[in-house]
Amino acid sequence: MKKISKIIPVLSGFPANVNILLGAILVSNIGNGIQTIAMSKWLYDKTGSAFAYGGVILLDYLVSFLIQFLSGAVIDRTNPKKTYIICDLIRGTVLILMGISLHYPSFAIVAVSLSVAVISMVNSIYRSCYFKLLPMLIDDPSQLLKINGIYSTVIQTGLLIGVGIVAPVLTFWNASTAIIINGITFIISSIIVMFIRFEYAALQNEPTKKITRFFRDWGTIFTYLRKDKSLIWHILISSGDIMVVNFFNILLVPMVTIWYFNNAYDISLFDGSFTVGAILIGIFISKFSNKLGLRLSSWLGLTIQGLLFLLLCINRITIVSVAIILFMGVANGYSGLIFQTSLQNRIGHELKGRIASFKNLVISILSLILIPIVSKFLDISITSGLICSAVIILIFGLSSFIINKLRIYGDNYITNRDNT
Repeated sequence: MKKISKIIPVLSGFPANVNILLGAILVSNIGNGIQTIAMSKWLYDKTGSAFAYGGVILLDYLVSFLIQFLSGAVIDRTNPKKTYIICDLIRGTVLILMGISLHYPSFAIVAVSLSVAVISMVNSIYRSCYFKLLPMLIDDPSQLLKINGIYSTVIQTGLLIGVGIVAPVLTFWNASTAIIINGITFIISSIIVMFIRFEYAALQNEPTKKITRFFRDWGTIFTYLRKDKSLIWHILISSGDIMVVNFFNILLVPMVTIWYFNNAYDISLFDGSFTVGAILIGIFISKFSNKLGLRLSSWLGLTIQGLLFLLLCINRITIVSVAIILFMGVANGYSGLIFQTSLQNRIGHELKGRIASFKNLVISILSLILIPIVSKFLDISITSGLICSAVIILIFGLSSFIINKLRIYGDNYITNRDNT
């Protein structure tokens, strides 16, 4: 309750549109907290393989990879609020239909695959949409890190509520019910976003063919990236925090099943610990970033996360694992917020959609390469999967450290604005 009492005064200082958006995000992420565990549990029970859930994530990123170029250009030329609403409505409808399909075993796998493909396409547009929309609702750019911190806290709070709900839902009902609940949360979220009010001036469409405009739009981005190579490294290394979440989601159910006696409540406990860690850092992100600075922050969070994966290898005590995962959530939330906010600040509104899509493209490529590797090691043993995950994340952290240590792009590569 003390944490909530600290959040309320902060929210009162934000623009009304930001608070409305945060409310919508809270609702939809309650469903997401339920969905992640429900789908992972359903697939692992059906197949007995960690690669099954890894396959769902891979399909997500494969579809995302194929649509990224289109989604970024669309976002930069459309009203992000309207696009956001459409994305939520589509995701809600598809999830409800997918939940219903689980009652028909002969059709369930096909339905899940099709649903994941559709949702992945929509998610690609949604991520670029949010990346652009939030800064447009803020008058003072200096508030962005604080708002991103609260945004992270709201997401994780929603996930935590969902994680708390999912165990009894799975115990008394089934995965189908959990997924349908998730779909309903997206419908509610779309209704909330309708209350956002802001002026939007769309880019004027030149009297040229759409295909010509498409290539010209992306030509601008690649020229921008070629002039500022530090931005490419910024995007590449920031993907490490997403990999941590992917690896943790793949690992969670097999680890609990094999090491913790298949206790569904332990799944919620571990997932909730990660979430609580991210909530805590989201509240205090500004204080920590001011003390540590962006230069140190650019590699410290990733390095800590890699080391914490190694600590999980040598422990089987539930309460100790809870503490390790809690700190992993803190490090992940901190590192992710630093990279996200600095990226939003260095890019103009007119480029945000395409830069977000380029980042998602990089994440998709890395995921398509790394998730099968981690999943295969995880099928060999939980320890192998943890060590593999740790090594990969430590490489991200070490790369960031070396770039800043050698001052390849000046004092701090995640804030370099020199595009000459």
